[in-house]
Amino acid sequence: MHTRFEHSLGVHHLSKRIVRQLEDRGELAAMHIDPGEARIVPYAALVHDLGHHLGAHLLEEFGYPGISHEATGAALFTTGEVGDILRETGIRDAAERVAELVQGEGRFALGGIVSGACDADKLDYVVRDAYHCGLPAGFDQPHLSSGLTLVTSPVTGKPVIGLDAHALGSFELMLVNKAALFRTVYFHPVVRCAMVMLRALIVAALESGLLAREELLAWTDEEVFTLLRLRVRERVKGGGAAARGSGAGAGTSAAMGAALVAALSERLAARKLYRRALALPLSAAPLLSPEQVTEVERRLAKEAGLTEGALLVDIPRKPTMLSTDILVRFNDGRVVHASKLGPDDGFALNAMQEALYAASGQVGVYVAGEVRVSAAQVTAAMRGVA
Repeated sequence: MHTRFEHSLGVHHLSKRIVRQLEDRGELAAMHIDPGEARIVPYAALVHDLGHHLGAHLLEEFGYPGISHEATGAALFTTGEVGDILRETGIRDAAERVAELVQGEGRFALGGIVSGACDADKLDYVVRDAYHCGLPAGFDQPHLSSGLTLVTSPVTGKPVIGLDAHALGSFELMLVNKAALFRTVYFHPVVRCAMVMLRALIVAALESGLLAREELLAWTDEEVFTLLRLRVRERVKGGGAAARGSGAGAGTSAAMGAALVAALSERLAARKLYRRALALPLSAAPLLSPEQVTEVERRLAKEAGLTEGALLVDIPRKPTMLSTDILVRFNDGRVVHASKLGPDDGFALNAMQEALYAASGQVGVYVAGEVRVSAAQVTAAMRGVA
């Protein structure tokens, strides 16, 4: 299956298997790991994605303020029904521990199983997404998971999840497969077009007051779309009713916001996507804030004679795509950070990481129509706001 629910079950299963192998090898006892920590890891793995909401990754990538699916999940774990269930496990501070593990806070020795460069989440989704997208999964998942081990950090002197050197090849192949997924699936121009349209829809809904931030975080995709359709109709009938929600202060008027939300919702529902008018290398785009990207879109739309929201700029960002933030233990006892390894150590990824990332996607300009946009125009607009 290929839903977030089955993915969560897969992450839960893999985390249990990793904890069990550490226990069977005597590592938990040798490193004096709290039994409660070992028990809580699979719970954290099971619920790690509960904070996902409509457009969570999109808005995080865009840099939209106050949006973090990990932080949203943490609030769910410590309050309400989920928090109550976790506390019923009898594990000390279960809800609070799960919240910290999912957010990647580093005080737990086993935290790397839930959130890390080689965590159970990546071990599951790289294989699952590749399979369901018709791509070959070119790494040995069981071999890689068997290589996870407890090592003593040279910096803190505390135990952390690391990797035995025998699994370095599988780790490298997993990251190469991950880069291939970004290049062929996650950063595919058609996928990015739909995503940038969804991002614009959500931002317009938030900033025009059609949707409160708390509603976005709490409700399912279907509920959000249904609510937006109803509120757009109400606003049209009421001639611009008072804004609901907090808004983000970017100046989107109630009427313009409602019109843009309605237009983008209709297009997405009908799969009538914008057309890619221009593609540029990722290296062509400076690091821009959400406000700066919006200003670039407005300038380009004005030059092209388009209404606001009819031209969208997509700058794919995933700086942790090829993260090698994990300690590696060699047969001679050395513990080395993977980011320091090179071809002589049997690990070539660091040497080609920049090129793989640069080739993974493109800056895209998407328009509702047949308007032409030049590279010089887009570059000038981005430089003008940077």
